[in-house]
Amino acid sequence: MSYSNHADQDLIALLRQGDHDAFTEIYKRYWSVLYLHARHMLREEDQARDVVQEVFAGMWNKHTQFEPTISLSAYLYKAVRNTILNIIRHGKIKENYLTDLGAFVDQEHVQTDELVRYNDLKRLIEKEILNMPAKMREVFEMSRNQGLSHAEIGAQLGISDLTVKKQVSKAVTILRKKFKIPLATLFILLRVLP
Repeated sequence: MSYSNHADQDLIALLRQGDHDAFTEIYKRYWSVLYLHARHMLREEDQARDVVQEVFAGMWNKHTQFEPTISLSAYLYKAVRNTILNIIRHGKIKENYLTDLGAFVDQEHVQTDELVRYNDLKRLIEKEILNMPAKMREVFEMSRNQGLSHAEIGAQLGISDLTVKKQVSKAVTILRKKFKIPLATLFILLRVLP
């Protein structure tokens, strides 16, 4: 049975039942982007890997109680960030990275300013999605919010997989051009947007 087409919520339900394949799919789906996020914060590859492994190990160890109140992607990003902050608090991070992270941890006004900018960007992206042509928006939101495959969307809407793929690609292109942000950053934002 393939889990790659399952929505995150379905995978969470299976994970709570102890389904190791569902856990593996979540791991495959999110490991790379979480690693990049951790590496960006820590500037250290081995420690970034350790952080992501710790987050996933913690999720598996508590899988029967795992019920995030936010989206899975937002939960995982927050878990990585909190794990890194705990490492910093307990002095387990290499000394030469403390300077880079000092402002991130100690200056609340910087965090607040970043949060304001982040929320503004989220709001602008959502507004731009609402301005897309109706069919494109519908296809894009089914892909993003419901985690449906191109084939599943095509079957529900009575259009071809290729048409779905083109609509999703056009939507992503519109957002990239409008906001001039790298593709990886856009995908991270789209995963954590409500």
